[in-house]
Amino acid sequence: MARLLPLIAAAYALDRPTSRFQNAFGNRGSSVRRKRTLPVYRPPDSPATPLPVPGSSRTLRYQPEGAANAQLVRDLQQYGALVVVIGDGEDEPIGCVVDVRLAEVSDEGQAAVVASCTSSNARVSLGRVAKAFPYTAREASTLEDTDFLYADDVLAAYDVIEEDEPSTSKARNDCVDLLEATLELCDKLRPTLGAIDPFGTELNEGEYARMKRRLLEAVSKDDDEADEERDRRLSFLCLSLVDAPDELRRRCLATRSAARRYAAVQRFLRPLHRELSAACALGASSTPPPPCPCPVDAPLAFAALRPGRRLAYWWSDAAGWCPGECGVLWRTGDTEDGSVEVKFDAAPGESGSVAQRLELLGADRGRWKLLPL
Repeated sequence: MARLLPLIAAAYALDRPTSRFQNAFGNRGSSVRRKRTLPVYRPPDSPATPLPVPGSSRTLRYQPEGAANAQLVRDLQQYGALVVVIGDGEDEPIGCVVDVRLAEVSDEGQAAVVASCTSSNARVSLGRVAKAFPYTAREASTLEDTDFLYADDVLAAYDVIEEDEPSTSKARNDCVDLLEATLELCDKLRPTLGAIDPFGTELNEGEYARMKRRLLEAVSKDDDEADEERDRRLSFLCLSLVDAPDELRRRCLATRSAARRYAAVQRFLRPLHRELSAACALGASSTPPPPCPCPVDAPLAFAALRPGRRLAYWWSDAAGWCPGECGVLWRTGDTEDGSVEVKFDAAPGESGSVAQRLELLGADRGRWKLLPL
């Protein structure tokens, strides 16, 4: 474990594709335009290990367990990429290709993998099993979207498409407009979030303003793209920005309809947009909080945190989601540090609540969520 800690810490230095760690791997590119044979990894079904989203800038961290996975990690320098399974699909499993930036196995057999999923073409269909022992490797090929709406689509149960023949362009515009408006509200409430870097240097704008700028740049990007490719890229980008729960994220990754993906993101965003609008109307942004460093793509829900706001935290696989109330946002000197005091409800059969200081902006961001008002 002692050897793994420096590896995890080093991952924060892997923000550029010219990183010396990334250059150590020769089989580059999560974009799979042709069939490739890649190792397959199915992470634990837990909010502690959120699913990758194609085109996302976030760093992914995995700690595969077991002797077979330890051998897989040792061989990743040969492959340079890994398929993270996200679902079983209709005929074949579906996954996302992630580019490995760091892979190490300690003397005790503990493995650590740091990866990214920056290509919008990273979603793949898994075909023939090319290797079965000690780990599985399969042929992977890009899974394209389609304009046809299947009745048994994985998002059909969410009833997110009301028209018989929905317009993908209308779904795109509605989703982007709502996401842009939500980011504007986040910036009004927390304009100083990300307005300072981890070294104390002041920046010109906060992270929510930068997220909005990146969204609009992606919308206006004028590349030689087919409509299907553009909508796949933009819908995955919108999905990556909203911190959707894993079940919805899994369905959005599995669907081959960009229109349904846009509509699902829009539907997920509406309650948060209403809550942030009410907070702005009440003047919650009249006194901006002190600046706070934050990672790229801050959680939108963080802007809604206030004393008394109900939330839940995934404590462990055994304890599951633990509900509680948001308390104070901790400060270090003149800045916030992104941690929040959460007053957890008393467990069944116990009296009294427990207060815990938690980091809600870091790598464990998938382990907390706002509870419905």
